[in-house]
Amino acid sequence: PSPDQSPWGDQLSVSPGFFEAMGMTLVEGRFFREQDRRGSPPVVIVDEVLAKRYWPGESALGKQIGWGGDGPKSVVGVVKHVIRQGPVDPGRTQLYHVAGQVPGPMQAVAIRGRGNPAALTGPAREALRAVDPQVAMFDVRPMTDRLGDLAAQPRFLALLVGAFAVIALALAAIGIYGVLAYAVAQRTREMGIRMALGADRARVLRLVLGDGLRLGGLGLALGLVGAFAGTRLLASQLYGAPAVQPAIFGAALFACAGALLLASWLPAWRATGVDPVEALRSE
Repeated sequence: PSPDQSPWGDQLSVSPGFFEAMGMTLVEGRFFREQDRRGSPPVVIVDEVLAKRYWPGESALGKQIGWGGDGPKSVVGVVKHVIRQGPVDPGRTQLYHVAGQVPGPMQAVAIRGRGNPAALTGPAREALRAVDPQVAMFDVRPMTDRLGDLAAQPRFLALLVGAFAVIALALAAIGIYGVLAYAVAQRTREMGIRMALGADRARVLRLVLGDGLRLGGLGLALGLVGAFAGTRLLASQLYGAPAVQPAIFGAALFACAGALLLASWLPAWRATGVDPVEALRSE
C-alpha cells in the first residue's frame, strides 16, 4: 500500500514449531523451518486476512512484503486468522517473522504435551535454566486457564442476558394469562349462554384456547422475524458468531410456545366451569 495507507495488524516473532505447538491451521505453503535463521533469505508467514486483502484472487506464496521499514521478505506460508486478544477485530491482519531473523522484545514459550500440563512446568524450568540461569520463568499457566480468563466476562454477560431472557419469558407468560383471564371474565355470560344453547365444554375450551393461540401465534411470528434480524446484526458485530442458529431458535420457540399453551389453557379450562343457569339468571 501507499505510505498514507499503512496496514494495521499484529506482528509476532516466532520460532520453528510455534504453529504446530499452538495447533494453528496451515492454509497454503509451509511453516518455518530450522533453516530459516539469520543469514538465510528473509521469510514471513501471513494470515489469510492479510493475504486476501493485498493479493485477492491469487496466491500469496512468493510475494514480497515489507513491514515497519524492514526490507522485503518472501511469503512462504498462509495460516488461518486467530483471535489473540480483545477487543476482537476480524479485519486486523497478522504477520509472523522468524525469531532468528527479527527477534522480539519479549520471549514466551508455548509447550504442547500430553496429560496434565502442570507436569511440564518442572522440565520446562530446567530446560530454560540450562540455556540461561539468569532468566526467570514466570506466569506459567495452562492455555485453558488463559482462555478461561479471556472468556470470563463474555460468559458472565451471556449468563446475565440469559437470566433476563428467562425473566422476560415468565413475564410474557404471566401477561398472556392475565389478558386471557380478564377476557374470559368479560365473556362469562356469553359462555353461559353458549353452553345453555348446547355448546359442550370441549367446544368452549377450543373457543377460548383458539383465541389465545391465535394472538400468541402472531406474537411468536413477529418475534421470530425480529430475532432473525437481530442475530444477523449481532453476527456482523461479533467475530465468528453465526447469523442463524437453528437449535437456539428451535429451543426458544419451543419454550415460548409452551408458555403460551400453559397461559392459554388455564383460562380456557376456567371458562368451561361457567354455570349456564347463573349466567342466564344474571342476564
